Amino acid sequence: MAKLIEVTQVRDVPSHLAVGVGDVLVFSAGGAVVRAGADILEMLGPFRPAAIIGDGTPLSPEGPPNTVMFLARASGAAVIEVISGDLWQKPVRTVLNVVIEPKSA
Repeated sequence: MAKLIEVTQVRDVPSHLAVGVGDVLVFSAGGAVVRAGADILEMLGPFRPAAIIGDGTPLSPEGPPNTVMFLARASGAAVIEVISGDLWQKPVRTVLNVVIEPKSA
């Protein structure tokens, strides 16, 4: 079964990650870039939070995005750069090497 892997502080993550095909990485970050392996690790987002209000429409506060997700589509290796911190004043760029392992039987 696939895993939802949540990372709140990207600076606390080792620079090499191993995940499985179908896993989703969720970072508390304002942006990201797939530097290598975009065909196997798909970036989703960035996203801003929202809530559904009484009439069923989503309501989102103004402000920068705060979540980036990646979906591991196939086995192989990818390199991502996650951008966190204050995106306009002092963005922090963290490069991570991600190995996507095949699904186990």
